[in-house]
Amino acid sequence: MARRAVHSALAAPASYRHTEAGVEFPVTVRHRGKIEEVGTSGNNYARLLASQDYIIFDAEELEREGLTPRAKGRVEIDMDGTILVFVLEAAEPITGPVDRPWRATQAKAKAV
Repeated sequence: MARRAVHSALAAPASYRHTEAGVEFPVTVRHRGKIEEVGTSGNNYARLLASQDYIIFDAEELEREGLTPRAKGRVEIDMDGTILVFVLEAAEPITGPVDRPWRATQAKAKAV
């Protein structure tokens, strides 16, 4: 299955924690950034762009661990000594049997 191969190849080890539970769960996730045009300047010479971060969980892993991500949960991804921190905002529509995408906001990165 192509999506499983993509997730396996591009996923990074991470941890997920929801503020209410306080328990940290090891997960593998993908990060995706998307730039969208949100308008143009008054003279149409410049486009206004906004970026949006997405954290993509593996559905099978979530089910196996009995984990349900929730809004305001935190995902921390270790990228070679720098911890990227994302706060989940809202679940995106499910696009297939593998991906469980969440819109997220990047918080301040931490050094290890």
